[in-house]
This record gives sequence, C-alpha cells and structure tokens, in this order.
Amino acid sequence: MTLIERLEAAETGSRELDALIGYEIDFASDDLRWRETVDRAGMEGALKRANSYQNIWSTALPHFSTSIDSALTLIRDGMEIRLDRVVGPNGWEHCCDLCGDGVTRDQTDSKAATLPLAICIASLKARSGKDG
Repeated sequence: MTLIERLEAAETGSRELDALIGYEIDFASDDLRWRETVDRAGMEGALKRANSYQNIWSTALPHFSTSIDSALTLIRDGMEIRLDRVVGPNGWEHCCDLCGDGVTRDQTDSKAATLPLAICIASLKARSGKDG
C-alpha cells in the first residue's frame, strides 16, 4: 500500500503517518534530517524518538496528519488551495484541490476523513506529479 493510499484509508491522523510523510518529503529541521534518522535507526526506532518527550524529534517533526497548520507547510509556494467538505459514501469527507505551479487540478484532487489528511494527500500528489 502506498503512502497516499494509507492516508486515504486512514480515519484519523497519527504519528506514524507523520513519520512516513516526513520520510517521503525528506523533512529537515535546522541540521536534523528525518530521513537520515530513519535510515540509521529504522522506522520503528525513529518513530519511538518522535514519540519521546526527551528527544528533539518529538517537537521537530511536524504533526502533518493531525494539524492543519503543519499540513499546510507541505504546499509549495505559488500553489492555490481550495478546501471543501462533501457528503461521500461514508459520511462527510474533506476535499482539497491544489492548482498552479504547473500542476493541474485533476492531479491534486483528494478526499479524506479529516482536513489535514486531505491536504497531505493533495500536496503529496502535487509533489509526485501524478494522481495517486
């Protein structure tokens, strides 16, 4: 299952999803690189660090999948965002469309259980330049 598929299937965000997103985008904070931490410690070890109050990654790794503000940092400069909420087959779904920056709206349509998840999905699709 791809990261986008996992995000689409999630009912809520989690620190594990944050860790996977951070790895996918090669997140860096100051001199720290999340991908290097994961490559050294493995995903399970790195995730323990992100969940520990005594580790820098607990605050340095954003809560992409649960925080709207953190999810919005994934959107590239120059892109326009449209947020919406619609009724889907399983109840309310949050939608996010990104356009601009040479990316078509079709490539960045997303639906998810929460708004941060929808923003994460759309931004990852825009980064990859494909739908899904």
